[in-house]
Formats: sequence, C-alpha cells, structure tokens
Amino acid sequence: MANIKATVTPQNRLLVTNYSVSGGNLRLNDLFDVDATGLADGAVLLYNGNVGKWQATVNMDNEKTNINGGNY
Repeated sequence: MANIKATVTPQNRLLVTNYSVSGGNLRLNDLFDVDATGLADGAVLLYNGNVGKWQATVNMDNEKTNINGGNY
C-alpha cells in the first residue's frame, strides 16, 4: 500500500526520507480516527467526541446531533 524510503542514522535511528500512499488501495477504515465496525447498509459517519473518532452507525441517537434539511 505505501512506498517508504528510509535510511539508518549513525545513532541507529530510522530516518524516513520519502513516504507516499496509493489512493487506489486506501479505505476509509484505514484512517486512524475512523471506526467503521458498525458499517451497514445505510450507515453514516458520526463524530463521537468521547472517543475522538468518527463512527459508522445506522442510529443517530446522540442528543447533540441536529439535522437541518433546509427549506422547501
């Protein structure tokens, strides 16, 4: 998925000199702040401030969620 080029410094530390990611293989669940374990047909991502992640859910039962559909 990622191409990484690095060298080892005299202190035996790894120094990354080039890092690239191919978007063709990247999935939403690969992101550190996304929890897609609740992924199901019709699910949406809602941010959960208690855990600091976006979570896939089919239930929007957080009292802080406000959906404004606009005016028609």
